[in-house]
Amino acid sequence: QPLRVTAVSATMTVTGNLVPGADEQIAWDGPGYQGDFIGIGLPGERYQTYAYTNRGNPVTIALPDQTGSYELRYYLSEDTVIATQPLMVGK
Repeated sequence: QPLRVTAVSATMTVTGNLVPGADEQIAWDGPGYQGDFIGIGLPGERYQTYAYTNRGNPVTIALPDQTGSYELRYYLSEDTVIATQPLMVGK
């Protein structure tokens, strides 16, 4: 039987005011594999905060304490990023 392989993708939606240090709700659409998580970090750097997708949808994640430009990322298990989007905290 033919086997069809497709790329895995994800999207994330933030709806709050993005106050530094506050908890934020992140809605997501993605594979939700065991070990998947959503992380926030500075562009080009490792995540600073994260929440596992198995905690529900939306997930609650703590925003970084400092105002600035960050990236919101969907990770497959370890460190494979399948989606990113810019995130302005406190601006």
